[in-house]
Amino acid sequence: MRRVYVCSPYSGHPEGVVAGRQLALDICECISNNNHAPFAPHALYPHWINDKRKRDREQAIDMALAWLVISDLVVVFKGIPIDIKLGKGISEGMFEEIELAKELDIPILEVICMEQIDDYFDAQLKMDEVENDK
Repeated sequence: MRRVYVCSPYSGHPEGVVAGRQLALDICECISNNNHAPFAPHALYPHWINDKRKRDREQAIDMALAWLVISDLVVVFKGIPIDIKLGKGISEGMFEEIELAKELDIPILEVICMEQIDDYFDAQLKMDEVENDK
């Protein structure tokens, strides 16, 4: 079972934070349905963290990155159009998470739909089976 960090738009979601949280929950469900352990800080921390207060936001970022550094995989959901300069579907917060994952050589899976997550884990399962047959 892999620890999978979910990187998707939250406050940068064009339909607002409720839609951003629901997207994170949907991604977590997809990952857990593939027998892995997802973590999406933006689906959890807003229950007690006020993202509009600078100190709270910084604390939330620090807590999230503490989970990212022990993750086995980072899933980056780029299927939401975000009109910013960092690239299609990437918010500023996502950019920071992706850069840290790259620095730590944590594998990154970029997707634009849930089916790609399923396809990735199906392919990994097949590769694991081939390795076990050797």
